Amino acid sequence: MATRGTYNFTNNALSGRDICIYVHHDNYPTGAAEKLQEMEKNGKVSAESFIKGNPRAEITMGHEMHGDTEYRYDIDCDTSTIECFHRKSNYNEDSGEYETEWVRFYDHKIIDFIADCIFIPNHMEMPVARLRA
Repeated sequence: MATRGTYNFTNNALSGRDICIYVHHDNYPTGAAEKLQEMEKNGKVSAESFIKGNPRAEITMGHEMHGDTEYRYDIDCDTSTIECFHRKSNYNEDSGEYETEWVRFYDHKIIDFIADCIFIPNHMEMPVARLRA
């Protein structure tokens, strides 16, 4: 089963604008940490380094372009921070429809996210929340 995700890079030095990247598989926190680790091996925090380290990544128009993603990651290239969101869907019995909410579960330095997530024994678990005040 694919765990889809998008990564939005702000303050991207090489392009001068935000770049959003879609990845079809393995975007739960451990998989995202592995992808970010590959990015760091290719240079600084940037969309270009992320794509270079993750050949299956593709540029997209934004988080909203993929309605079936389970994870969203917002990365600030200037501060090397990451804000992480997981989609939570609830069935509304009154309307008979599913309602989607994006729940923030992490907001800290990328290096901390990698350290907190890379060795989670069950890769589908969430890391201990770190939220900046």
